Formats: sequence, structure tokens, C-alpha cells
Amino acid sequence: MAYRITKCKKPHTIAEELILPAAVDMVNMKEMRVAVSTLIPRFEKLYSDLQAHPSH
Repeated sequence: MAYRITKCKKPHTIAEELILPAAVDMVNMKEMRVAVSTLIPRFEKLYSDLQAHPSH
């Protein structure tokens, strides 16, 4: 990464100001997708259980 920053003749602080926050965002997005993919089957099971055994 440092090589690319130097090659573009950008200040090294760009990594701290732009690249690091973007990397953190990507990790958070991945964690969120994992959480959602875990929850969806649970919600689908709950929904099918509710349909099979309505309380009314």
C-alpha cells in the first residue's frame, strides 16, 4: 500500500485518513452480512412455525 501511495505522489497520511477507515467499513459490512445470513434462517423458521400453528 505504501508503494502505491508513494507512486501516486500522495501524502502518507492518506492511508490514515482514507484507506484505514474504508478498510474498517469493509470489515464491518462483512460482519453485518454474516449476522444477517445467520438471522434470516431463524426468522424463516419462526415465520413457518407461526403459519403452522396460528394462535387465533
